[in-house]
Amino acid sequence: MRLPLHPMFRRILRAYDLAPTQVAPNGWSQMVGGMYLWFRHSFGMEMPLHVFQTVYQPRKLPRKKGREEEVGRYYFCPWGSHKPLVTGCPSSIKQWKESWFWVKGNWQRVFDDPEPDLNVPSVYGIASPLSRCELSRENTDVLRSIYEADSKSRSYNFILNRQRCLVELGLVASKGSLLF
Repeated sequence: MRLPLHPMFRRILRAYDLAPTQVAPNGWSQMVGGMYLWFRHSFGMEMPLHVFQTVYQPRKLPRKKGREEEVGRYYFCPWGSHKPLVTGCPSSIKQWKESWFWVKGNWQRVFDDPEPDLNVPSVYGIASPLSRCELSRENTDVLRSIYEADSKSRSYNFILNRQRCLVELGLVASKGSLLF
């Protein structure tokens, strides 16, 4: 990922009251892949928060045996009949901790930001529940286009191998910098 975080990610994290490190790697895969697919199928538009919250809900990862934590890590699970936008995500990304690092300081504030109120939480919290929204016809058409696309073009491996596009979207700093 790249700091400062893309505004879409900041909107999602702030809306759900989640710190970036609370989102499990597969949660990040759904956010990044969802943004990529929406961008491709909406002819360059950014996915609105209300679309993301209509497709996904945060779910707490099961806690490890013996831990009594109130807060923890989350992933994004499709609501009801919705399918995930990104398919074929691995059930576990075992090596993610090898690439993990902590960033200290006031990284959540972006100077000269056009959306200065989008600071994200920097401490763990309990995910805020958001209700599903009614989607416009245009947003429904974009979602239908994504779901009707062949499964290969929606797959985790296909999307995350499109690093050039992710670089162009500003989601990663360079071609070799994906951490998930």
